Amino acid sequence: MDGKYIIVEILGHEVPILFSSLIAHKHFLTCFCKELIISTGMFSVFPDRGGRQRVLVSVWGKSISLSMESRREDEKIIEKFLNT
Repeated sequence: MDGKYIIVEILGHEVPILFSSLIAHKHFLTCFCKELIISTGMFSVFPDRGGRQRVLVSVWGKSISLSMESRREDEKIIEKFLNT
């Protein structure tokens, strides 16, 4: 599965918002002020080949419309969200 994401700060926590690649990152400015958006990018989800019932995530790229990039730590934030 591939898609786009933003990481927003809500009550002191970094929370991932995952959505279709057909939607521009900038459309989330109607939901969140830009100051709350920490990072943006694209993601892919892969099955964990270690036999566990979980997924692994890879992130890359940036949002041109918001002038923000993905961060390596976004992978762990999205993995935690998808695996709980």
